[in-house]
Amino acid sequence: GILLLDAAGRSRGLVPVAPLPSFLNLSEWFASSVASVGDLDGDGIVDLAVGAPLFALGPNVPSYGAVYLTFLNPDGSPRTLARITRNAGGFTGSLGDYANFGSSVLGAGDLDGDGTGDLIVGAPGDDAQQGSVWAVYLDPKKLVKGQRKLSVPGSRGFGSSILQLDDLDGDGVRDLAVGALGSPAGGSVWILHMNADQTIKATRELPGSALLPTGSSGFGASLALIDDTDGDGRRELAVGVSGYLVGNYEPGAVLILSLNADGSVASQHTITTQSGGFPSVLSHLGGFGYGLACPGDLDGDGHRDLVAAAQDRNAGSTGVGDILEAVYAASDGDLLMVEPGTYDDPVVEGKALSLVARDPDQTRLTQPLEVRNTPADGRVLIRGVRAEGLVLEDNPGLVWIEDLDAGGSLRKSRIVNSARVVLQHVSLESSGSHDGQPELDVSGSSVSLFDCWIRGLSGGLPGPGSPAVSAVSSFLYVAGGSLLGGDGWIGNCAPGGAALSIDGDAVLFDATLRAGANPCTGTVAPAIARAPGASVRRVQGHFLSVATPAVLNPGDPFTISVRGPRATPVWVGIASTPTAFHLSASGLTSLLRQPVQISFLGTTDSNGTLVGTLPMPPLPPGFEFQTTVLQAIALELPRGGSPTGGKAGVVGTPRWILGAGSQTQALGD
Repeated sequence: GILLLDAAGRSRGLVPVAPLPSFLNLSEWFASSVASVGDLDGDGIVDLAVGAPLFALGPNVPSYGAVYLTFLNPDGSPRTLARITRNAGGFTGSLGDYANFGSSVLGAGDLDGDGTGDLIVGAPGDDAQQGSVWAVYLDPKKLVKGQRKLSVPGSRGFGSSILQLDDLDGDGVRDLAVGALGSPAGGSVWILHMNADQTIKATRELPGSALLPTGSSGFGASLALIDDTDGDGRRELAVGVSGYLVGNYEPGAVLILSLNADGSVASQHTITTQSGGFPSVLSHLGGFGYGLACPGDLDGDGHRDLVAAAQDRNAGSTGVGDILEAVYAASDGDLLMVEPGTYDDPVVEGKALSLVARDPDQTRLTQPLEVRNTPADGRVLIRGVRAEGLVLEDNPGLVWIEDLDAGGSLRKSRIVNSARVVLQHVSLESSGSHDGQPELDVSGSSVSLFDCWIRGLSGGLPGPGSPAVSAVSSFLYVAGGSLLGGDGWIGNCAPGGAALSIDGDAVLFDATLRAGANPCTGTVAPAIARAPGASVRRVQGHFLSVATPAVLNPGDPFTISVRGPRATPVWVGIASTPTAFHLSASGLTSLLRQPVQISFLGTTDSNGTLVGTLPMPPLPPGFEFQTTVLQAIALELPRGGSPTGGKAGVVGTPRWILGAGSQTQALGD
């Protein structure tokens, strides 16, 4: 449709280019590109050229692509359409199969001096995906009166986008920029220095790999010309990069390039999520920069403005959200509440925050949970999700993960160069490669396992079972839970895997370690495979689970019940953070209340129960409901012993709610 704007750039109406002729098929991708070609038929109304790059003459026939000259009525609706394609509309050029002619369209002005506006059309699939650009000379009476093909040997996807530049080299002829999205450099933009007859005088490739972060793609998705920002007398080139990467986050970007006379880049400026003067948070896979246009000076400041489109590749997905996007938008100390659903990109990088599932049984991550680069003075807490394994790398700060289920994962887990890691109630058992490698591979890290269940895979070719845990140059503390080595492969009577393979230091506190067996002989491998110099210590006592209430009433005491052996000394560490909420017409506000942290020693009664009470302050005036985030650990002590273990408090304002298939919602401070 035709979007009508007011002087400030606001929409004042949409005129649909419809009803369209019955010969149009939606599968043609009609309106993938649009350009003004001036008043072709002399009726005083500007006409359009509209690309349809998947046009085909019929079913089971290769598509060539097409451009429709669209002659408009005064109200912007279409009066007639005329198709230009292979052997139609006067076009006699040789378009290859699947040429995608019409992927880009440029109203180039009068190229041949006959007083009629002409076109430049991109065909990025032409010549077996090398791509081409066509100068199309128009005649109102017979549509196309001639054409000229432009191509660059060795390019890929040449013609994905087209822009007419200023006269860069001062020869009196305007030059061209052409996008080539198929370039292995993450996309390229070709600068074409042109002759007056629309032949190419010289070329320069601007590869995306030289201008973008490693792994980015989509450089040259769109092109636009903006005002001269550096005073060199030449307007700047804006390039859309729909796959621009910011770490592991892919929001897209727009690059502003200042060009030298030879087409090389003199300087560049990047506009992307919360960067380059752009204040908003962009979606991961949002495709920002997919389209560009320069509609003029919208705000009256004397500078022409830029409109950037985004092709959100998350749109239309059902029940799939994006954790990476929410993490990027969050601040240190935030609590992300994850609604039930299925989530992509579960990556927490460089942040200190909490990620808590509202319903652990209904919250699934489609990939391994990854935590990287936690600040040295920060803490990441993740609770209550199903994941395809676990990857923790390069974390100077504390990483605390609890109630995580990776049973049936296709990937094994690893912890690398992480100074303080706590896994509590974590289940790891992959179903992938039977390669004898450990289910959890720890290196250069300090890791505590509280009540975890980790099982190594049974052996396949070449045979041995997998250890449950391998720790190299690491400290490992295991309290409760089970480490189970995998059995060997019966095909060659291979040995089972150890429960723990240690090349470092380990402390075991009431943990079950059982190695796998040789299936032919029944011989069980040693539970602990200890490298020379490794240290393994066992501590008397038992790790106990902690029962907590599901619902907390405002102002009521908060009771924790611990169950264990009768008449046994127990140490309990508790940290809780109450948050009060007020819902009004202006929105939801929250108040983080004073964190409460206590620890106490007690003795279970004759029924094996120890009850602890945490005082909860009443709701402040005007607030309507209250939630509490709790962390608690209980350890049984040997008679006359001292506490072994630790505790971690969950501290942070619940400031974000992450819902599957929806945008992250800010709840306020």
